[in-house]
Amino acid sequence: MKLLKNWYFALWLIGFFAIVCLCLYFNLEIKTIAYIISAYAVSCSLVLNAYSIFEKTRADFEKTKVDKFNLTMQMILKWDEKHFIEARDYTRKQHGIQNKLGKEEITREIENNLELERSVRMMLNYFEVLQTLIQNNSVDEDIIMEHFAHLMVEVMRDRYDDYINKKIKPINPLGVEKLELLKTECENYVNILNKHKK
Repeated sequence: MKLLKNWYFALWLIGFFAIVCLCLYFNLEIKTIAYIISAYAVSCSLVLNAYSIFEKTRADFEKTKVDKFNLTMQMILKWDEKHFIEARDYTRKQHGIQNKLGKEEITREIENNLELERSVRMMLNYFEVLQTLIQNNSVDEDIIMEHFAHLMVEVMRDRYDDYINKKIKPINPLGVEKLELLKTECENYVNILNKHKK
């Protein structure tokens, strides 16, 4: 920006002297020369201000992109924290129960195991936060979907939907609404991926 101001000042001086020389050459009145010079100065200031606004907008946009990417990476890394690893281990164990006994049995097991219930709720809260960030355009949705879409479909549609509808929905309908929206977005993403594979 400093370099731009130096160039601007040099060009302004050149333009100023060119206008003065032309005015003297055509033998214009002092009053007319003053009007021309002031109009020139104002128009140069407007150009510089417009360019400054453009540069600031571009810099803000770049900063927002970087902030968005950083938050996306933080959310992905958070998924590998110890308590989420425990939650993921629990969900893998549920897969066998789901196949043999159905989703209702998973709901019963969660109700009878405080540690498991805490893990499942923590995971669902995490997904709810992800959906809030996606809705607010605070994270890169494509990167989030790339990392989590298959998992979220499996967890929210194929494994815990009975638990979500029976136990979470009555106490947190807005949260379940967000989870449903996220599930739909993940299903759409997975369907698009599957179509491209064919």
